[in-house]
Amino acid sequence: MFGKLLLGVMAMLAVGCGGPITQDEEPIGSVDEPLTATAPTGSLYRLNAATFDVLDHSGNRVARVNPLSTDATLSIVLKPGNYTLALQPGWILQREVDTGWVDMNAQITAMPIGEFWIHPDEVTPLLFKFSAGFTTGGVTDTSPPGFEGDLNPGATGTAVISMEVDDCGLYVSKISALASFTVDCLGRLDATQYSQSAGSLVRNFTSCTTGNPTALASIDGILSLQHDRPDLKAKYPKAARDIDINRSYSSKCIAGAYETWRASFVASGVNVCPNWQVSTVQNPPEVGSGAVVGAGLPAYETNKKTKISTVVQTVPTLVDMEKLGITYDVAFPPSSPAPNCGTAAQCAVACAGGFKGFVLSTDGATKVMGDPAYWEVSTVYSQSNNPFLNPAYYHAMADYGPVPGDQFGHFQRSLAFKDNKGNWVGEACTYYLSGTRFWTKLIYNSNTTGAVSWCKPPL
Repeated sequence: MFGKLLLGVMAMLAVGCGGPITQDEEPIGSVDEPLTATAPTGSLYRLNAATFDVLDHSGNRVARVNPLSTDATLSIVLKPGNYTLALQPGWILQREVDTGWVDMNAQITAMPIGEFWIHPDEVTPLLFKFSAGFTTGGVTDTSPPGFEGDLNPGATGTAVISMEVDDCGLYVSKISALASFTVDCLGRLDATQYSQSAGSLVRNFTSCTTGNPTALASIDGILSLQHDRPDLKAKYPKAARDIDINRSYSSKCIAGAYETWRASFVASGVNVCPNWQVSTVQNPPEVGSGAVVGAGLPAYETNKKTKISTVVQTVPTLVDMEKLGITYDVAFPPSSPAPNCGTAAQCAVACAGGFKGFVLSTDGATKVMGDPAYWEVSTVYSQSNNPFLNPAYYHAMADYGPVPGDQFGHFQRSLAFKDNKGNWVGEACTYYLSGTRFWTKLIYNSNTTGAVSWCKPPL
């Protein structure tokens, strides 16, 4: 799921003890540093406002690179020796959306922490890993092993700095929804429930053992985002962007990630997966939707001439309030073997690993929390009791993570009520397009693979 963003820093280095080359020495090195690349999910990223410092073995800075995002090449000249490399604070990871670049909420998850050697006739890789939108764990070391041996006078070496971007965090709402619907359907998560076929995740079960009447259709709705929706494209050409985005993310972040996890999970030998049962919902829509409005959800404004409604950007804290906060009780099945994975909560986390980002937290013993978004909720409300029909409320989908946010929700969210012509009316949502956040409505779309709702732009 990692897309390699190759900065391609290739520094051919002179012989010596390490340090900058003076002006009277032969200029033998250069740095080629393209700052854009396409990740496997199809998203284009660039690193902006970056400063790389190269330090010698004494901690002295011997080179600094301040690449512009538009730079094609830069130059650094160094001598062989041992160095460290640091990316200074202030960098911005950006993603191309529509015709512009937007800043990402990103973190470094791995980088060259230790010392590296520059020596003749070999490439020294220096890797930075970034997570866009979601990450777990601390920063790990990607430094190459040290060099032992004699330097060959007159020879040169190459240092290659590269970057990888894990952007599946932008798809956590769908991953969490699939996991929660699977629990609703089967009462557990394990490595037997899904498999990969022709690049798509498919369910290995045909019915719900819990008796839940809607969970199977909800699961199929999420899985249907792996496939094309030609009918929706034909009727609404602007849907093509969103369909393509979701197909790409589904393939890499659901199907690909699940299969990778499944192989490692089986190899780990975990011998028991616990049962899950909903214990409490900390932020039910009946309470949470009003709280979001009360906390300052920006009101929409309608242009009197065009009749098109727009909103300003919603702050992340308000979007975070549009989540359920489900706490599950987890327990081992009766007569199960002694677990080799720890407590029920620890085993639950291991068994839920195919849905990265679903587990928000645990108590370490018997409770696990997840937080799917409100627009993924499958609850059927009457028109008079639907908390999402509060006139001041909308699903802030355009600001769920970096723009363009989320575009698809549960099909039930597009079936809020029927108008006087008998047509279904969906709940309000926001849609990002070319710098504008439109206030609009979710519409229903169904095909042979499953049903969803789409936040349709009013254009």
